[in-house]
Amino acid sequence: MSFLIVGHTHEDIDAKFSEVSRLLNTKDAEYFDDFLNVLKNAERITQLFDVKSWIEGDLNKVEHITQPLHFKFVSVDGGVKVFYKGVQSQPWSALNGNFLNKAPSGKRNIEAKF
Repeated sequence: MSFLIVGHTHEDIDAKFSEVSRLLNTKDAEYFDDFLNVLKNAERITQLFDVKSWIEGDLNKVEHITQPLHFKFVSVDGGVKVFYKGVQSQPWSALNGNFLNKAPSGKRNIEAKF
């Protein structure tokens, strides 16, 4: 899990949104179905994993995270060890404490709200 530095959120998805913007400059898409027709190989998403309800029973309350930027979660002996680092070039360090009490069990539910 990573958090981007404020003002530096240029990711691959930004390039895709730029393509969509250029397409919409040349084609009308007044309704959502029109929008899907403008996009190449677009599909309507109808289901998502409900990760929040899957992990919330095992999740510790964490507030005011401003640094570090990257977190890595590793399952160790039925528990979860958290590692962190600032910028990408820094090495991983172990976090004192955990975001999770234990690794979530069972299957993730699929949430269909769309």
